Amino acid sequence: MSEYVEHKHPLMPVFMNNKIKNLYALAAGLHRVNPNQTAMLAESPDVEEVHMLKLIKDGLSAKARVVSGDVAPGDLPEYQQEVLKEESNATYILQLRHQFLIGMALAKVADFDSKSEVGQFFFKAWHMIAKWNANFSDLNEVQVKEYAKWLREAVKTQQFLASVGVTDKLDKKLRKVLTKMQISLPADQTQWGHREEQIADFKAAVQEVLQAP
Repeated sequence: MSEYVEHKHPLMPVFMNNKIKNLYALAAGLHRVNPNQTAMLAESPDVEEVHMLKLIKDGLSAKARVVSGDVAPGDLPEYQQEVLKEESNATYILQLRHQFLIGMALAKVADFDSKSEVGQFFFKAWHMIAKWNANFSDLNEVQVKEYAKWLREAVKTQQFLASVGVTDKLDKKLRKVLTKMQISLPADQTQWGHREEQIADFKAAVQEVLQAP
């Protein structure tokens, strides 16, 4: 990722040049599991599932053991040594993940022409004085559930960073956009099924983001 990192390490999901887009994709997909590994795990259930998010967290968590003298740096597993060699980038990609997952979720529910385009969404949202609408009328239950999951994954990332001594507060502008959101529901909800429950859960996830330190 080092070749894509901007000098000032921007965190807000509003920059849309090609380099930062690559970083956004990496940050959002750290938890993804290689399909080859999935096939292998089906045949060897005792093997632990591994993804980049776990590897990075393991490496950053190992730093405390090195600092305390419990383990020598050279005795760490090689992948943990690699993470610590790139500690600033490893920390940055998690900070970016925290902010971008929130932006991704908000862009998906926005009642704007730029729906799903994160950078354009924030450009419009920042320039709105009044509240903006999150419109769920054209979203199904699975989608709403997924977007709430993104918000909670963002909180989990922030909590992990705090556990390794990294303060990563929600960006002030992003917080402002989040607090200005209001839910727009269709008058006819007879075909919604359990979608109301999913929207209530989405609202709860938004509160978890806002209440995080």
